[in-house]
Amino acid sequence: MIPQILKYGIGINLPLHDFPRDIDLEPNDYIIRIKGSAKIVNQQNETQIVIPAKSSNLIEINLNSKSAASSGNIAIFAGENSNSIIIEKLNSDASSKLVAHNVKIFSDSNSEIKYITLQNLSKHTYSDIDKSAELKFKSRIEWRDFHIGSKTGLIKSKSVLLEEKSSSEHSSIFFADDQNFDLHIQSIHKGRSTISNIFTRSVLDGRSKIIQNGLVKIEKTAGKSEGYQKSDSILLSEYAEVDPIPQLNIENDDVKCGHGSTIGRIGDDKIFYLMSRGLSYNDAYRKIVEGFFSPVLDKIGDQELREEISQIIDTKYQLSKKIIVE
Repeated sequence: MIPQILKYGIGINLPLHDFPRDIDLEPNDYIIRIKGSAKIVNQQNETQIVIPAKSSNLIEINLNSKSAASSGNIAIFAGENSNSIIIEKLNSDASSKLVAHNVKIFSDSNSEIKYITLQNLSKHTYSDIDKSAELKFKSRIEWRDFHIGSKTGLIKSKSVLLEEKSSSEHSSIFFADDQNFDLHIQSIHKGRSTISNIFTRSVLDGRSKIIQNGLVKIEKTAGKSEGYQKSDSILLSEYAEVDPIPQLNIENDDVKCGHGSTIGRIGDDKIFYLMSRGLSYNDAYRKIVEGFFSPVLDKIGDQELREEISQIIDTKYQLSKKIIVE
């Protein structure tokens, strides 16, 4: 697999000038743990996870890249009436210049997957992450993405609602400090009475830039469907920039769709209110950032994982603001 970031570069004005083009790709060394009856099948260029029908599974996918450049493919096949939680953690050290990670999910009827990604790659690492799901009758996928690390990232996610009453929900957090992300999230409605929701929250500091490309496409065959997308961003620096680009492509009149976006800064009135309740200036700022991310963090059922992500976000905020905690 040639990473998309190498074939096509990245979005408008996001820098790739210092990316080394002559690196040999090594395979990603995934560590996968399963609680349940799902099975791992290793193919030549792909790791497959097969989830049996009517089973419940907890699947953990861990990557800690130490290669100069690495790439990997994972395919997940979810059987009928199965229920799975998948937690993946992507990490790298400073020697890693590129991590490419490709996931394809094929969900059979009445299956449900909750897929949580914690991306905390080194700030020396470029990331190329591409995830997709194809959903059959009454199947559902919930994407929960937390992008904390990486120097510059191309992030793509697509949910294809193939059959009637399938649904997808995509919630993302981006916390960028002198980082750049080119984000592409798509919901493609093909079956009737399908539902999708895209929700992104971003906090940008330093000279960060995020391009948010969102697409809800409803085809002629997808009557009675609903598709929504919403992005909210907070800029902590005068040099930070976010460009939301929501798109609706509707080929059927009998649908409900909508999109919206907000971009703002933390108002002095909010800081003053929290300081009047006894918080310091820095603690007030941290509290607002924490609360801004809460709608996505609260969707994680695993309390230990939620606390881990919250701690990573808090540590990053302290570093970005050079706050010393005694």
